Amino acid sequence: MNVLGEGANACNCWTGFKVKAKRLFRRGSRCGDFALKAFSIGPTNGPDRCEIRMTGVNEIRSTFLDYFKKNDHEVVESGPLVPRNDPTLMFANAGMNQFKNVFTGLETRPYSRAVTAQKVVRAGGKHNDLDNVGYTARHHTFFEMLGNFSFGDYFKERAIELAWNLITKEYGLPKDRLLVTVYAEDDAAAGFWKKVAGLSDDKIIRIPTSDNFWSMGDIGPCGPCSEIFYDHGDHIWGGPPGTAEEDGDRFIEIWNLVFMVL
Repeated sequence: MNVLGEGANACNCWTGFKVKAKRLFRRGSRCGDFALKAFSIGPTNGPDRCEIRMTGVNEIRSTFLDYFKKNDHEVVESGPLVPRNDPTLMFANAGMNQFKNVFTGLETRPYSRAVTAQKVVRAGGKHNDLDNVGYTARHHTFFEMLGNFSFGDYFKERAIELAWNLITKEYGLPKDRLLVTVYAEDDAAAGFWKKVAGLSDDKIIRIPTSDNFWSMGDIGPCGPCSEIFYDHGDHIWGGPPGTAEEDGDRFIEIWNLVFMVL
C-alpha cells in the first residue's frame, strides 16, 4: 500500500491539539493564553490586534466537540487516565490510546468517526514533557488533548478541511498567522493545503525527518503527519519549523494531523 496515498478505505487519520487550563487569559500584551498547545494569540492593541471568540477553556472544548458532532462524529468520553488492559502505558498520553485496537483491526465500533477530549499525562516514555516544564511557556505534564478520528472514513483532504475551518472560522484565528508542515514526500497533503486553505508554497514547509512521520512503535500503524503552526510575530524569538531556531516561542504548533495506514 502507498503510505502517502489518498482515499484508500484502509487508511485512518486522527488529528488534535492540546488544551491547558493554566495561565488562561492573562491581561496585558496578549489576547489570551487560552492554550491550544500553550498557544497565545497576538497583541490586544496596535495594527496586529486580533479578535478572540473564546472566553475560556470550557468554551474551547465545547466548541471543538460540537463542531465535530455537527460533522457526523460520535462524541466519545475521555478514556481513563490509567488505561485499562494496556500494559504498555502507565498513563494515557494521547487521545488515540483508547482506539488502539480499532486502528489495528482488533476491535470494531458502531461508528467510523469519533471526537474526544482526552485527559493525558506526559511524564515519561515516548512522550515526556516533564523535563521541559518550567523552561518553556508551552509544556505541561497534565492536560486535555482534543482529537477527531476517522476509522477508514475520510482521509487527508477532509481532515485538512475540518481542521482549517474550525481554527479559522469557529475559533477565528487570523489566516495570515498560520503555516503548516508536511512530510517531505507527501505531495498529496501539500496539494490539499493549497486547495483547501489557499496556502502558498512558503507557508507549506516540507520536513524530511520523523518530526513529520508518526508511528505507534517500532512496528505497527504509521504514516506521515501534518502540523499547523501559529506565528506570534517577529517580536518573539524563534524560527519556523525545520530551522535552527525552531525551539523558540515565535512559531507554536497548535494542531497535528496524522495520516495513518496499516
